[in-house]
Amino acid sequence: MASGFSSQNLDTPFSIPPLFFLPFSPPGPRRRILFEGFAHCQWVPGPPFTGLPSVPPVEVQIEEKKRALSAQKPVELVCRAGGSRPPANITWFIGNQPLKGTKEKISSEGNITTGRLIFIPTIEDRGKNISCRAENMLIPGSAITDEWKVDVHCSPPFGYDIQYQIL
Repeated sequence: MASGFSSQNLDTPFSIPPLFFLPFSPPGPRRRILFEGFAHCQWVPGPPFTGLPSVPPVEVQIEEKKRALSAQKPVELVCRAGGSRPPANITWFIGNQPLKGTKEKISSEGNITTGRLIFIPTIEDRGKNISCRAENMLIPGSAITDEWKVDVHCSPPFGYDIQYQIL
């Protein structure tokens, strides 16, 4: 058979193209031993291969940092992280305490992660730092952070009307 090896050459039921073995082994019985070695290879599951290298996040930003917050009034915090492959994981902190309930959304291009968190500030949070950390879990030490020093105001009790009078 001119186009490849047949079962007559290798004692196998396969037809192998001739270039498959020529660079790897000399002709004869050694070629058959080499083929049997290939035939007994096993696939071992591992992490999915995307064909692309892992890249750490290059930027992280908390949106609307300049606003003051009212105690006991829920506010949505938004943080965007970009450049990471695979997409970055976002974690929120107040001081050193992690905040739970982050909802993440990944852009259709896959390179921007948006983390949203509903936060209910207390007067004790005044002056603390809220931080957003973006991290590629496949790259140890890849975390980058953006911080915001929180300004929390007390709101007057419900139904209490404050009036200012100029004398």
